[in-house]
Amino acid sequence: MFENYRFIREIKNYKLSSILEISSSLSMKLWMNDEPVVRFHLFEKTSSESNILIKKGSSFLTPWNLADISYYAIKYTNELSTRKITEHEFMNLYGLFLGFDDEISKKDRESKQFDDESMFFYILFGLMQKTFWYQEGYRMINKFVRFNLLLTDNYNDNVNLQSIIEDEFKVEFSNVVLASFVLMIMAQRGTIIKFPIALDKQFLLYGKNSSLLHDIIRKFATDYSCFRKSTLNQKQMFVTPIIEIGKDEYKILNSFIYANKCLGFIYWYTREKYKKSYGKEINQHLGMRFEKYVDKILKKFNIKFERLKEDKKQKRADLIVNSQKYILLIEQKFKMFNISEKDIIFDLEKIDYVFKEYIKAVKQLSRTEQTLDKEIEIIKLVLYFDDIFLADGVIKERLEKISNDDDCNFHNAFMINIEEFEILIQILNNDQELFEKIIIEKIERQYSEGHVKGIEFMQIMQEFECFENRFIEDELDKTVILKKSI
Repeated sequence: MFENYRFIREIKNYKLSSILEISSSLSMKLWMNDEPVVRFHLFEKTSSESNILIKKGSSFLTPWNLADISYYAIKYTNELSTRKITEHEFMNLYGLFLGFDDEISKKDRESKQFDDESMFFYILFGLMQKTFWYQEGYRMINKFVRFNLLLTDNYNDNVNLQSIIEDEFKVEFSNVVLASFVLMIMAQRGTIIKFPIALDKQFLLYGKNSSLLHDIIRKFATDYSCFRKSTLNQKQMFVTPIIEIGKDEYKILNSFIYANKCLGFIYWYTREKYKKSYGKEINQHLGMRFEKYVDKILKKFNIKFERLKEDKKQKRADLIVNSQKYILLIEQKFKMFNISEKDIIFDLEKIDYVFKEYIKAVKQLSRTEQTLDKEIEIIKLVLYFDDIFLADGVIKERLEKISNDDDCNFHNAFMINIEEFEILIQILNNDQELFEKIIIEKIERQYSEGHVKGIEFMQIMQEFECFENRFIEDELDKTVILKKSI
């Protein structure tokens, strides 16, 4: 499909393992330094006979581009070539990839028959999903804590999700939690994992052994043929981020993607096993647990709230939270986006289908709003659990565009993710005046055309120097195994 592109022709000249070695090593350096984007310079020889190099430009080294290069290397190269790529040659190959990637993206956009607004949304949404999560590594740890709370807290729903993991690995659930975390730490210790592993003393205190780590690794390791056959293309790396390169020996393809897989492993594996066992998705149970999770946040910070009883005839908001000057109407959505929808190239119709659930949420909030005291300003929040990046300014415009329901009142209706909500509720508990300033700023920026600052809750809160997420930090502190690991 891409054989005529110079990047593909060039990458075929090199030995596959040598390309992967440099690509994975660079991703590890970015991961260890917590610098997901680094500027580098491109050079070329003055002539084929000369070793003199001249600078021909500069660009940015990113883990997402490194991941794509690794994918194309697996797809189009092999070990038959004896030519090992040098770091200088790799960086020039990286420059060729940038041009190749731009051309592929351009052709994809040209194939779409979108109006200008839809095209703008398509480009921006895709860019956010592909790149943003790499740049906020702390969200991986926070998501890890939330996943474990959803699976382990006492929700009194007669569903023992921990047993799915315990039955599979024949150990206690907490052991698998620690093992997953230990594997994540290995992203900082090299690009090769070879068993048996000599574990640090703090891990041995909890009776962990490398056989459990090996059992987990086998669940998301694969070989080159899997990538070459997969219809997921580059996204296959999110499913199987390591390659088995020898007996009990594995290669990490990209440290960011590998770490993300380790931290999300228990959650996604539980979902997969549940579906195979019961023939249905686990969303209904997790959706109800998400409601209890939010209740736990509100109770922790002594926030008065009312969870509204479900009305099957006419759906309404999930809960009401009161501050001194505002009523927060909240509708929770647990829907998790498919991995194929988190990329630059995606199916806009599928995304719009999911967004229609958010439109329904706004409708439920609007319906509930009509029954409340209008003397107090009402803020409608669609609270979502997924770690997908939904820039409120962009998403709201899209929702209004595809909505054809007159009952949806988008005034003072905002998207808020669970991370933002945890911090916002903490602020409500600590400082009512600051909370109100944030809400005022959010409203003003949302409706002013000339604003130059970000309009997302997180951006506004950070401008007020609100960085701490005490709910997540306290849950980490309660989990002794994580304190010892960190």
